[in-house]
Amino acid sequence: MAQRTVFPAIPNTAEAAYPSVMQAIFSELARQDGSIPFKKFRSWMKERNVYNKEEYEELMHFLGCTPKPDAMLGDFGGKFLSCDTLEKQQTALYMWVNAWNQFLTKYVFEALDVDGGGRLHSTHELYRLITSYVYAGEYVTLPNFQNWIKWMAASGYIKYIGIRWGLSESGKAEMKTIRNVDVDELLEDEEDERAEAEAAEGDAAPATPTIDPPGSSAPAADDDDTPEDEEDLPDMPPEAPIPVWEPPEEEDGHEEDEPAPEPEAAKPAKAKKKTKAKGKTKAKGKTKAAPSTSQKPHAFDPAELGLDPKEYNANPRLFLLKMTVAARLATSAGGRDWRPFYRELSSQNLLTRYFVEGRALEDLLADAAWFSPCADLLNAVVVDIMRAGAALKARKDIATTLEEAGDVGGVVWMVHDHLFDREACGAPFWLVQSMYAMKLWDNPGF
Repeated sequence: MAQRTVFPAIPNTAEAAYPSVMQAIFSELARQDGSIPFKKFRSWMKERNVYNKEEYEELMHFLGCTPKPDAMLGDFGGKFLSCDTLEKQQTALYMWVNAWNQFLTKYVFEALDVDGGGRLHSTHELYRLITSYVYAGEYVTLPNFQNWIKWMAASGYIKYIGIRWGLSESGKAEMKTIRNVDVDELLEDEEDERAEAEAAEGDAAPATPTIDPPGSSAPAADDDDTPEDEEDLPDMPPEAPIPVWEPPEEEDGHEEDEPAPEPEAAKPAKAKKKTKAKGKTKAKGKTKAAPSTSQKPHAFDPAELGLDPKEYNANPRLFLLKMTVAARLATSAGGRDWRPFYRELSSQNLLTRYFVEGRALEDLLADAAWFSPCADLLNAVVVDIMRAGAALKARKDIATTLEEAGDVGGVVWMVHDHLFDREACGAPFWLVQSMYAMKLWDNPGF
């Protein structure tokens, strides 16, 4: 089965409440004979503060329902409603989420399996795992992975243990099945499905860009929609077909776990889509101003600097050293275009050779002529390279600490303290804003 890599969240809802909100959504659809005009259903969702215009259709597709022109109950919704206990609902939810992407379940659960050599992990530590070279699945963005974690927490199969994720009793009981999942077989099955789809493509009508339940036809656009709906973005092509799912059999099963709580440390719940208004975000249906700093959030394009955000997962401390140098140049170049110098610095791999290989800075620059036309810019960052490099080598956990700081002010202060030696400058703000812009750190304020 193709892998789903887009996982929408239920707006304004803690993961512990996901089953009850799903129950309410499916029940309302069932109460209306399985089908409700979109506008009427939208009003129902707005009254309960679970409607998000940008994510509504993706959420309905994920739940196996048709979003427009009528909201229609899907097969999974009907089977979920047949579950008469919370434990059965959570088991059904786990089976559903797992069916969308078995790669994520296997790698994350095995990483959390303490009895099998794993350990407790934070969300960002797990994300580094599934974006590393060992992960055989397709790339998943950080916000979508955070939402996937929320769905798994809602299922009760993972839970917070202290400030890290671990397996619940249900998750531990599932490990025997997960260990037997063969990644190579999953990849082969996926390749076979892709080949079959390509072979049938010439005979089939063009696929509709939605994920609809089997047997249903794609609905036409709602011509009578309000101006608000005319601004809706078009559906994205489906990432995976609706998974085949059977309701859990009634058996002795596992002991019922309490639904995952929403502790203060659960930062995955903070990821929000930005609004069009600069410096604002939507939170619980209201506009919330971004926290004030000494500098306004800025446009940041890592490609202009020869940076690839994926490098952060491979070596977070090296990436932070590169960002420290960029932050110093960006805030102290006095309007001069410093980016060509920085790109040349990157192409020479100077920071990698200094920080990873342990080469002396004077040796790296001894016979180099590339920096001569911009020696003043190099002079401006030499102290930062040595100072931040020493701090990053001494603090092996600094990346995880910054990821889990919990508030913008705390992150800025730690960057200011550890990487810039408490120097009065704007570089820490620039660095933090850039990390948020690349979505490498989860920012609760922007």
